[in-house]
Amino acid sequence: MSWDDVRSLRAQGFEVGSHTMNHVDLGIVAGDQARTEIVGSKDRLERELGGAVSFFTYPFGRRHQITEENRQLVEEAGFTCCLSAYGGSVAAGDALFQLKRTPVSPWHISPYQFGFETMLERS
Repeated sequence: MSWDDVRSLRAQGFEVGSHTMNHVDLGIVAGDQARTEIVGSKDRLERELGGAVSFFTYPFGRRHQITEENRQLVEEAGFTCCLSAYGGSVAAGDALFQLKRTPVSPWHISPYQFGFETMLERS
């Protein structure tokens, strides 16, 4: 996507969130490098879009790829919440910096199948 494409989506009401600068594995990357990836992606998006970016999603968001140190960096960067990639539904009262998400992939052959799979993940 070009920046104009991203701006167009935002103008149409889509929420655009941050995902690190270089799609790094935050289960491996830590310290200053992680801070640069997290904060840099937020700063760049906000500059390009001319507005606040509130949401962060881990590029590789399995449980073992989300460290408490990096979760804290996401919160300190000023995000409202962040999402994992290990599946599941969000419920009222869930911790805002430990939200689950159901990834969309070619496995989902229709919106109905996606909905069915999502319902199965609820617990």
